[in-house]
Amino acid sequence: MTEIKVQLRQIEMPDVAQLNALQETPFHKVVRFPFGFGQAAGWLEGIAASNVDSFFVITAAKEGSARVVGLCGLTKIDWVSRHAEIFFAMIDKDKAKASIQEQAATTTAFQNLLQYGFRTLNLNRLYVCIADNNKSLNSLEAAGFIIEGISEEAEFLDGKMRQTIHLALLATEYENARHNS
Repeated sequence: MTEIKVQLRQIEMPDVAQLNALQETPFHKVVRFPFGFGQAAGWLEGIAASNVDSFFVITAAKEGSARVVGLCGLTKIDWVSRHAEIFFAMIDKDKAKASIQEQAATTTAFQNLLQYGFRTLNLNRLYVCIADNNKSLNSLEAAGFIIEGISEEAEFLDGKMRQTIHLALLATEYENARHNS
């Protein structure tokens, strides 16, 4: 069985074309690019200059051929309080769904993002808010995230108001889990 190499890397112009091609899929509901391809250069420059947002494409390579399989990042980075919100979306093999899926490549990419937040940026807390029907809840809890609360009717999704679940992971819990595994 061939090993799949998963990496996070900075977003480049060719990636924007691939991501914009997903506008008619559920992935676009997650990413919500508010611009056409012509505005992408300005958007990329803004990301590169930002000190509160850090976005990456997730690539998977099998036998040397890499393709974009997702988008992730840390947003709303607060350097004083040392916390940030996680953004993470995977594109499945037919590029029709977006979620944190139970696959080895997804787990590797998510762990890389956590490592970047806690070890590279030295953040103390990473958090995420998901809709109550999001299939990633079990994966987040398995990664050590703890439910901090629920907001009623906080998000309009799939034609109805849904609860939003707030989860977080502290650096100490992340490090303890890494040392105990």
